[in-house]
Amino acid sequence: MSKTVVANGKYFWELVFSYDNSNNPGEIEHTIKIKKSKKINSRQLLETKFSIKSGFTYKNKSSVSLKFDGVADNSSSVEFSYHLDIAKELTRTAETAEEIIEETEVERKYTVGGKGKLSLYRLCYITEGAITKTDIVATSPQDDVIVDLKFTMTKRILGLSEILDRFRNTHPGSDNILEWRIIRDAIVAVSDEADEKAFRHFVETLSRITPSRDNKAEWAGIRTTCTQILAEWDSTQKQLLFKKLLTRFEATVPGSDNKAEWAAIRQVSHSILNSIRQIF
Repeated sequence: MSKTVVANGKYFWELVFSYDNSNNPGEIEHTIKIKKSKKINSRQLLETKFSIKSGFTYKNKSSVSLKFDGVADNSSSVEFSYHLDIAKELTRTAETAEEIIEETEVERKYTVGGKGKLSLYRLCYITEGAITKTDIVATSPQDDVIVDLKFTMTKRILGLSEILDRFRNTHPGSDNILEWRIIRDAIVAVSDEADEKAFRHFVETLSRITPSRDNKAEWAGIRTTCTQILAEWDSTQKQLLFKKLLTRFEATVPGSDNKAEWAAIRQVSHSILNSIRQIF
């Protein structure tokens, strides 16, 4: 599933120094230290704009990817490019949950004339999940400039393709032949669809599998889990629902029928469950 949003961004000028020399006829030299900083937290962007509170990794892949689609249409033109640097960092760190905090200090000397005043403002840019404070200074603040960023977030269900492949390639010799044909056909029917749609179709199909004699107890347990997943569909992350289904598969051990087939399914389920890691 993909979703595109606009992250509201703004250039503004922050006061860093103000000196009043009105009562002194002589000029003075003043030294200040300006701290440049950059903070990037893609998790904040994912949570506030996409309602993603946790991500997962599996085989060096992430369940969440972020793509920068450019500056939003309502944005003003600006001579600076800090917003582009921030967009690049947000997309890069979205899959790793890495947080960036950088600070450097720059020393500057300024002369304040006799009976004079001096104020300095520095350029900053802020958006969801990021802020940068530069060492670009001016003696008077300029108007704020809105430069919004457009991102597309794509959610994957890690490990789904592996378990679907395992089910699609399951061909029992005798038991539950009709049921397995229904499952294979259902998987093929949505093979070109996005993960979320394919997963739901898979769960709905399993929830209707009701053998007349073979593995009746095992399939009753699977139907119960699928019914629970469908009831929680709108309120729960799909990766967590998928883990719930894999846990059911891992616990499915037929006493006599389809033993070899379910042993292979348990092995794949166990491998996926062991490899999925929550990253935030």
